[in-house]
Amino acid sequence: MKRIIFVFLLFSVMLFSRTFMEILDSREILIATRNIPSETIYFPGNEKYPGFCYELASGFAKYLGISPKIYVVEKFSEYFSPDFFEKVDMIADILTVTPERKKLMIMIPFVKNNEIFISREDIKATSLKDFKGKRVITYEDFAYYKTLLNLLEENNIDYVINKVIYENNKLKFITHNPVDKDKVEILLVPKGYRYSPYFVIIQLLENNADISIFDSLSFVQKYFKAQFLRNEVKPLFSASRGFLAFGFKDKLLAREFKKYLESTDFNALFFKYFGIHYEDYLEMIGD
Repeated sequence: MKRIIFVFLLFSVMLFSRTFMEILDSREILIATRNIPSETIYFPGNEKYPGFCYELASGFAKYLGISPKIYVVEKFSEYFSPDFFEKVDMIADILTVTPERKKLMIMIPFVKNNEIFISREDIKATSLKDFKGKRVITYEDFAYYKTLLNLLEENNIDYVINKVIYENNKLKFITHNPVDKDKVEILLVPKGYRYSPYFVIIQLLENNADISIFDSLSFVQKYFKAQFLRNEVKPLFSASRGFLAFGFKDKLLAREFKKYLESTDFNALFFKYFGIHYEDYLEMIGD
């Protein structure tokens, strides 16, 4: 399956961002990213896996014949400030492509990223109707929560929400709303509650919940790096479809990144970080 890179050329006019010629003349490209303990983005303390986005951006700098210089943001929201591209030349992060963001920058998608439902291995569900009588767990802070609500409402499936937290190694219910067997029970972790990347998976394994929702890239990274997960949980089907992109201001720089993606061995880098070939990943998420 040939990868198709979609170029989005909606961008805002900013007065002081550097041009492609100025970037080349300076012999370095300023790359914005987040320094978080994530092999997907930027993880400088990990020599073997310094970050999928970081390696992709560094490879692009080499492709241009210049040096990468990392600019670390403190908050994800900093990327979308009006003057951000006065500080940097590109954003190397997992930015979901949205109409609002395309007005702020040129977005070059580099990987498909769907929202997918996952479950324990013993759960049988091929459609949302099969969720009736089951528990779906997610975080209120996540965009997945809105996706879940929208899908249930669009398909006329009734649901009840009960808020939960994890306390003293046990799932604790904050609310106790009754649930009929023909309704979906949503176990919702409240806004601001501490996040653990494995919390919802543990709830599936302990039979506290039956189903959850993840973005496909985050799930695949865990799924193919840990044998126990492949024995215990499985992907069901996609809840929504989308792309992750790098952000740019200069049109020529963005165009060269698109050409770089088409010329580099993207599949080898993807396999290094996610344990699956990109074409197999697309098949797994239904694309």
